[in-house]
Amino acid sequence: MQSPSEWQIVVLRGLKAHFKDPDGPSRPGTDWLVALRNDAQEYRIVVRAYADDVAGIAQDREVAMVLDFVTRLLGQGWTPDEWKGQPGELTLSGSQADRATDTRRAKPWWRFW
Repeated sequence: MQSPSEWQIVVLRGLKAHFKDPDGPSRPGTDWLVALRNDAQEYRIVVRAYADDVAGIAQDREVAMVLDFVTRLLGQGWTPDEWKGQPGELTLSGSQADRATDTRRAKPWWRFW
């Protein structure tokens, strides 16, 4: 098993769309195409971020969250070989977005209002 530091992780592009939800109406979001490279191989996976989970977060911050998500998966022992390619198989959770939103909403110490 390789450590996350042995992988080069790059977000190549995102596709914004409405994705069918088997339990209800479609949901807006972004499918991020992520390339994982090591010395010998390159893998491409898709990570989904639903718009309601990342509402109010800038796109560059959302990309950083995707990179962090993939890095954490690798750190937990997941490998790109395990990815089956199912739509929504790898999805950012709302709790990850909440942490990013809480950090972004914190007022600087020097603001009085």
